[in-house]
Formats: sequence, C-alpha cells, structure tokens
Amino acid sequence: MTARRFAPSIASVKKATAVAAIMLAATGVAGGTAWADDNTPVVPCADGSVHLPGENAVENAPAHNGHVAIDLMRDMYPVVNGDTVTYRGYIWLTNNTGAAYQHVTVVPVISAHPNVLNTGNTTLRWERDDNSTVELPTRMGCDPSIWGASGALDQPMANGQISRYVVTVTTSKEVAAQADEILLNVRGAADGDRSLESPLGWLKVPPAPPVSPSPSVSTSPWTSPSPSASPSSWTSPSASPSSWTSPSASPSQTPWTSPSPWVSPSSWVSPSSGSSGTGTKVLSASLPTNVNTEQVAAAGNSSDKSAPLAAGALALTAAGGVFFLNTRRRSRGTK
Repeated sequence: MTARRFAPSIASVKKATAVAAIMLAATGVAGGTAWADDNTPVVPCADGSVHLPGENAVENAPAHNGHVAIDLMRDMYPVVNGDTVTYRGYIWLTNNTGAAYQHVTVVPVISAHPNVLNTGNTTLRWERDDNSTVELPTRMGCDPSIWGASGALDQPMANGQISRYVVTVTTSKEVAAQADEILLNVRGAADGDRSLESPLGWLKVPPAPPVSPSPSVSTSPWTSPSPSASPSSWTSPSASPSSWTSPSASPSQTPWTSPSPWVSPSSWVSPSSGSSGTGTKVLSASLPTNVNTEQVAAAGNSSDKSAPLAAGALALTAAGGVFFLNTRRRSRGTK
C-alpha cells in the first residue's frame, strides 16, 4: 500500500501539549528541562521500570549538531481481517548530526479520540525486515495512551544514515468504529539525549467535519421568453402584376410580293415584205387563247414560294405561243 505522511489535527496538538505537561509534573521538573535530565525516563508513569538503551550517556561521545530526526508515514487504508482492523505505520530515523551514535532507541505511543484504546483491546507489533513479527510490550501512560514498554527498537546509527521501522496497531472493528481518529507518536533517546520526538500523525484519519451547505443562491426568477413577435398580418405581395400582356406580336413575315406584272415584249415588227408591197401587220403580244388567265392571277397572288416559277413558266409559254403564231402567218404571207 502507499505510505502517506502524517498530518496532526489541532486537537491532537493540544493533547500532545497536555501529555508534555503531565510528564513534566510527574518528574517534578519545571521550565522544560526534563528532557535534558539524565534521570528522566522516556516512558513516563512507569516508575522507572522501563529503561531504554539510548537513555544511557556515552563517555567521551563525539559532539552532535542537533538531534536524530523522526518522521512518520502510514498506509492509506487499514487491513480488515474478520473482526479486527490493523493500521500500519512507518517510523523513519535520520542521523544528520555530524557524528555516529551507539544507541538510538525509540518507542511508539498510541492514542485515540475519544479515548477508547487500552492495553486490553489493542496490540502493538513490530514488523522486522525479515518479515517476522514481534509483539511489543505496552503499558498505559499517564494519560489515556498506550506506550511501548521495551527497548526493542534500538540500533546504532552512523552519521548520514537513514533507518526505518514498521509497526502495526490492531484492534477490534467495534473499537475502531468508536474512534474518530487514531494517532501515532514516537519518543526516543540517543546516547543519553532523551529529547527525540516525532510529530503527531494519523493512523485513522478523522472524518471530514460536516460542511453546512452555503446558502443556495436563488436563481433569478424564471422569465418567460419574450413574446414571440406575432407575424404581421399577411401582406399580399407588392402591386399585383399588371394585367397579362400578350407577348409582342411576332414580327409578321413580309408578305410575299408577286413579281411585277409580266410586260409583254414590244410588238414584234415583221420585216417589210419584199415582193408583195403590202403593209406590215402588227401582232399584239396577247395571251394565247388556251391559257387560263385565272391561273396566272392565282399564281401571282399565291404565297407559295413556287408561285414565281409557275408565273415565269406561263409567261414563257405565252411568248412561245405568240412567236409560233407570227411565224405561221409570215410563212403564209410569203407563199
């Protein structure tokens, strides 16, 4: 599971302050100097029965600049197994003091809000790197909290070294349901320095406080859509088209014009007779008697394109007839 860094609540910080005050009162030391006193036990209210290896000062120990830092992390979710719930926490130790330590010892401290945890319903275990599990002895502190009561979590640390412990807290589902939050805190000592302490962190995260809904912003009253503009009374299209005008008369074809009336050739003058001495008789170029004049007129008034040809043919026929008559008369006169 993913480990998460702890973030203490305001109530937890107040509780830690109260615990510190109780510990100072229990040791009879005021002004916060109890942490520097070599005779002050790390585990309070134990009547000196719990002594950690790191509480012993080291003769001719190198000077240290600061203290061993302790950080906490946790799994995001607990493990539920039957009727029990197990919370897992990670204790990280970092030595950046500039010198090594022979003994760095830490003890976990478990508390809850409300105070429903005790040594009878809660178990503290150490998960070692070889996957083995060691149950740690516990005792109640001066306030309703559970303290580790052994020096099992002890090791030497070189300068610059980082180490980790994994601990688990197991309780019943019923008890876990009664606790709004379960907290982990770590105390410790390093070669006589008994001031090691981690920040408070959550194993069980408290529920988010109920948030009263912000006054709902009343939406503007529903506004009916603007009345749709009623369509103006139907307007007939602009000026009705003018009365129907018949298409302009198609250009009339030029009426067929009959050719100018046929003009009979000038009267043919027969040559003067040689021996008879009789006068010349002029023949008029009249139409032959067998030609129908109505046919000629009809041919002239017809709009058929073949009419000019017919008229010409009739004219030639008439001329031929006149020529024929004159020829015969001449031949008779000469006999």
